[in-house]
Amino acid sequence: MKDLLQEIFEGALRKPLDPEADLLEQGLNAHRFIGVMREFWLRTGVEFDVNLPYEHRSIRTLAEAMSDGNVLPKSKLIMLKAGAPDKPLFVCAGGASCFLEMQDLFSGMDLPDAIVGISLTRFERSPPDAPTVADEVKTAIAAIRSRQSKGPYRLLGYSFGGICALELARTLVAEGECVEFLAMLDTPLSDHNNEFRQWLTLMSRIIGRQIGSRLRHLRSKRPAVQE
Repeated sequence: MKDLLQEIFEGALRKPLDPEADLLEQGLNAHRFIGVMREFWLRTGVEFDVNLPYEHRSIRTLAEAMSDGNVLPKSKLIMLKAGAPDKPLFVCAGGASCFLEMQDLFSGMDLPDAIVGISLTRFERSPPDAPTVADEVKTAIAAIRSRQSKGPYRLLGYSFGGICALELARTLVAEGECVEFLAMLDTPLSDHNNEFRQWLTLMSRIIGRQIGSRLRHLRSKRPAVQE
């Protein structure tokens, strides 16, 4: 197991690796790790979680965990960056629940406090009983309070995680808690939040690009005129 992981990680990172080295410090990011996951699955048929390197940061510890069948995180909360434990920054990832997408941000943050990820819950439910944001908020608040029982809380969300962070903040405030920090990075907004003029301008640009792309495609398919 270790030799196979060593080969795949060295191929992804394009350099020799010490089995004890911290993979995140060696440059592991979301793109490279997804390649590792794909290659490992093609060779073994085993799929592991995209956040596993946060719990097992070296090739040796990752190999040991996978040999024991531990291919999923142990907890909904994932330690993303060590620091002072009293008032951590809680982070909600995007829809793929992949915190490696934000690893460069975590590495560059001059924050003395711990950074803790809140992974999305695997509800194992399907329509018409599909999980909602409210379901995720309920499980996330329980996880947050298991780590920090009282506020003030600090929340950050990326992409879809921004929506979760916002709803977490609203729920905590409604329950009488203090949320002293809330940040939303690259979070999608509903078109209903835009003024009509802004919405019309945006739609015009989108439709214009689509028409232009279609016209260029048709011109490229037009047969050349022979003289």
